[in-house]
Amino acid sequence: MSLSPFAAVIFDFGGVITASPFEAFNRLEDERGLPQDFIRSVNAANPHDNAWAKFERAEIDARTFDALFEAEAEALGHQLEGRAVLGVLSGSIRPAMVRALDQLASAGYRLACITNNVPSGHGAGMARSGDTKDAYEQVFARFEAVIESSKAGVRKPDPRIYQMMCAQLG
Repeated sequence: MSLSPFAAVIFDFGGVITASPFEAFNRLEDERGLPQDFIRSVNAANPHDNAWAKFERAEIDARTFDALFEAEAEALGHQLEGRAVLGVLSGSIRPAMVRALDQLASAGYRLACITNNVPSGHGAGMARSGDTKDAYEQVFARFEAVIESSKAGVRKPDPRIYQMMCAQLG
């Protein structure tokens, strides 16, 4: 058991345990001739009520996200459908982070994860499937508690999601 004053470590998933979705966004922007970080600018506009925020809280489905995101992108001067953005969300797992999880667990820390994700598709930015053969599921199995925005109906940085995790961990 660790002598640390901390008992638990809470991780994000996408961009921490997996490669950053921002890298994938930049590749898509390059392929489409869009300005670098354009997708991030769409997602930053009206950050609590835009298509991305609504989808991460599972308030809309993938088809509605596609249409709303496309309209938001167009309002910022470029054409980009939401389904293309969803298509690049699957980030590769970072082996060094998996080793870090295992080292922390071996040291006696409780592990948890709070992740903003979307309710459909496959990959790091999607809701968990429950398929134990899935590499993402194998990583999620290391956590004592997981809160997914698309299942909880609340997303980071809303303080409620952190309060939910604190309640789960006691």
